[in-house]
Amino acid sequence: MKNLLSGLLLLLPAFSFAQKDEPMELWYQKDCYKFVLTKFANHTGTMTETANKMLKPDTKTIYIIKTAFTDSLPTHIGAYDIKYVDADSAQPMLYQEQKDHHAVILYLSKILNHYDFYSFWMLPVKAKKHELQYGTKGCSFTFEYNMGTSKFEHRQTECSK
Repeated sequence: MKNLLSGLLLLLPAFSFAQKDEPMELWYQKDCYKFVLTKFANHTGTMTETANKMLKPDTKTIYIIKTAFTDSLPTHIGAYDIKYVDADSAQPMLYQEQKDHHAVILYLSKILNHYDFYSFWMLPVKAKKHELQYGTKGCSFTFEYNMGTSKFEHRQTECSK
């Protein structure tokens, strides 16, 4: 009986139906942004709680404030269109989209290098009638550059409550 129970416990992982995250190749710094946006849009990993709070069921578009370091990022992830917009010229449109369609607006900070570690912030942006307000509570992400594999590896995500 003990052997049967031990055998079943050993086989349990083989029969689990949990969907495993697909590994993502993180060769360049911009891939770190892609990794985070993918986790956010797919409500997976450490981004599940944050994504569930921010992405309402009727949200179709995620707006990213366009900067020099957010070029060549994906324009579609999962069920969401990703649009990169200029903060100044798109402000009236962002206000209307957020008001009418619960659009999510995010700002991705520049990646900072601390030896082999790279980090950046993702902050929510609230569109007011005449200005954009950048949130003070967001998520920080830390990646380590592994010199042996020449790839970035996700190390930590911390989101403010």
